[in-house]
Amino acid sequence: MAITKDEFLQQLRTFTSEAKKQEFIESIIKKQVDIDVKIAALLALAEIFVSRKMFSLAARNYCYAGDLANTFREKMDLYFKGAVLYLRAADYLSADDYFRKVLVLAATKDKDSIKQKILMLYLEQASNYEKEKQYTKAIAAYNRILMLNLPMQKHNEICLKLAELYERIGRPREAAQAKAAIRTEEKKIEEKKYNAQDFI
Repeated sequence: MAITKDEFLQQLRTFTSEAKKQEFIESIIKKQVDIDVKIAALLALAEIFVSRKMFSLAARNYCYAGDLANTFREKMDLYFKGAVLYLRAADYLSADDYFRKVLVLAATKDKDSIKQKILMLYLEQASNYEKEKQYTKAIAAYNRILMLNLPMQKHNEICLKLAELYERIGRPREAAQAKAAIRTEEKKIEEKKYNAQDFI
């Protein structure tokens, strides 16, 4: 007889050893079980990986659970959690991929607030690296932020931040390039003209 979600969760609580708990969860994932049981098992495994700071593995389980979920809301929630964990693992390509999936599933009225939340998460990641004096990682995170569709003021703030960080690690040429990327209204108009030429 197939195990139910409640039975799975009940059995899970009986394990005191994390290794035994993981072994049990992985055995359930491999079995032919109901979708809700498999999702519960994937989330339980993700929690174990988070507790060990194995963020990429945790993210993978959240995103797999998202693939299996039945509703858009549940998929969005699981993909978002997975993307945040990929971000913590500094796997920006995977984070971007799943954040995009969240935005595709989101209602039009929610997209702007989700984009703002994503931007804040990236900024927090970069800022944390900076506080920990992990300047190379902070630079990678800020460069990733520049790839987002930023308002001009925020874009310029990030460019100045990058210039400062490049100077700190003794890379004056990159610092100069970051400063040169600062936009003005005049530059923005010129860029638009240049881009328009591509379509003529």
